[in-house]
Amino acid sequence: MKGFTLLEVLVSILILSLLFAGISSVLVIGNTVFHSDLGILDLEQQVRQAMEAMLWELREASNVTMQSSDSISFNSFSGVNISYVYNDGNNDGIKDQILRQESGATRILAQDISYLLFSVSGNLVTIEVSGGKNILGKQSCFPSPCQSPLKTFNGQVRLRN
Repeated sequence: MKGFTLLEVLVSILILSLLFAGISSVLVIGNTVFHSDLGILDLEQQVRQAMEAMLWELREASNVTMQSSDSISFNSFSGVNISYVYNDGNNDGIKDQILRQESGATRILAQDISYLLFSVSGNLVTIEVSGGKNILGKQSCFPSPCQSPLKTFNGQVRLRN
């Protein structure tokens, strides 16, 4: 008689089940890592783009005034008053976004910001920014790691006007 015994069929099913379980766990881990990396990449882009935008506009600024250590106002090259303000975006009591205000119009420059500090010394403006957000149940920061003392992404610009 030709054919498979019940034991051979059960062993084959067991081997295939273990193989599929291994493949599916690798796919789940890969998917988790992919989405985590996307979240970290988004956070890095938010911080870097905000820093670059602020430095670019401040380079041509005049009449720079700080209302507080996390808010700055200045006149642009064209004479328009612009402010950058660290703000509580979701009204939970924690500041988490940078707003750009110009002539009554407000636009969100960056979100998921965990720290913002401006300092002015003569014609040198220094900006320190750090971002942080919860990605798949884990706190992620840029610059990394999320620990005290907080690491910041720093930029300096000399005012031309």
